[in-house]
Amino acid sequence: MHLAITPKASLDESNIGFALRVALRNGFTYVERVYSKSTLNKIIRGNPVTITPQIHLKSRLYASTQTYIATPLFERAIQIDPKVCLRCIKEKGYINAEVQSPFVHQCSAHHEPLIDKCYACNNQLTWDIALLKGRCTSKQCGIELAQPAHTSLPLLLDTQVADCLLASHFLSNREETLIKQPRYASFSNYQEKLREGFRFLNNHTSARSWMHSCINQHSSLFPTNFAATNISILFKNLKAIWPVSCVLQKYETIERTSANNEIGPFYADTEIASQLLSVPKNKIQTLVESGLIKPKGSKKLNYKSIIDISPVIELLAPHFTSSEMKPLSEQKESLLYYNICLSDIFLAIKEDELNVGFQANSDLISSIYCTPDALRGLANNKRQHKIKVNSSKPTFAKGDISLRSPRTSTKNKNKSNQLGFHF
Repeated sequence: MHLAITPKASLDESNIGFALRVALRNGFTYVERVYSKSTLNKIIRGNPVTITPQIHLKSRLYASTQTYIATPLFERAIQIDPKVCLRCIKEKGYINAEVQSPFVHQCSAHHEPLIDKCYACNNQLTWDIALLKGRCTSKQCGIELAQPAHTSLPLLLDTQVADCLLASHFLSNREETLIKQPRYASFSNYQEKLREGFRFLNNHTSARSWMHSCINQHSSLFPTNFAATNISILFKNLKAIWPVSCVLQKYETIERTSANNEIGPFYADTEIASQLLSVPKNKIQTLVESGLIKPKGSKKLNYKSIIDISPVIELLAPHFTSSEMKPLSEQKESLLYYNICLSDIFLAIKEDELNVGFQANSDLISSIYCTPDALRGLANNKRQHKIKVNSSKPTFAKGDISLRSPRTSTKNKNKSNQLGFHF
């Protein structure tokens, strides 16, 4: 397509804003008449595009939005939903590149909140030529956009914005125990989410109420740290210090009032599953093969794999404790001495080789009960099984030293890392 006018891009102009301006200057009503939807998606995401005739869409987006703040909400700090400064559009006639940063909520020049929706029709804005005219992009509305009447937030740092958005996500997704991290940032009602998260992070009462609902939505058979997974993820990923930070850290003080004994699916990624089960990541595959945990999908396990770890609780729940039994948390030295991992415990229970008791406590290792003699018996069974397996290996000629295994020695003080316990 031949374009009569190719305007010059400003240094601080967003690529998608420049594409809209090209379409507007050439008299088009809809930007799709100039660029295909696939090309527009690439421009919005800062990906390279091939356009004939060539229009110089410089990669200024990365320089203005790139950040080293890590958040589980998205991989790349490029927001694909529009939010704009009305004064910048009126005064400059273009859209700044900074608006595509999910961590920018106010215009750096005018210190006014960026508009992400029409407050007359309540529709979210889209990347359309109407934005450059300061109008609603909904074809049913199209009125002139205006700042909302509510009080705006104070100017927040990038880290504070990340925290507010994360808190808002968990408030809206209380029942989820993981975050499915998309590649790009996308928020409907961006400013509302920001205000919601900001209010939550500054209010002790709201935080305690949310924590109570998070913990008690799960079965009472789950240990407390299972039920508090959302709380732990939020606290772990907070970048700034907030009034509720100390409250989130003390989730064990929240009273558990749930009487629900129905064990439903409990999904977690590989890292969180390893932490909750107190099993090293290299043992996760063993548990999958034994049917003790169930991955979603058939792909090979990786750090992003989603796993249902509730079968472990289903295995343990029917076992009752006795007065002779002690929690495994009080027998850590024996576990280290006998080189026993919790994955060995799970497998032994499944094969009826170990008699245990179960009572949900703060974490899994303190919820499993066992007598010291039974633990010693499991160690003997492991050793005998190992000897039996070794004796079945083929023997080699006396002079063949190339296949000789090196002698190893492992001290107890180094075993804790190998066994995956979190002391």
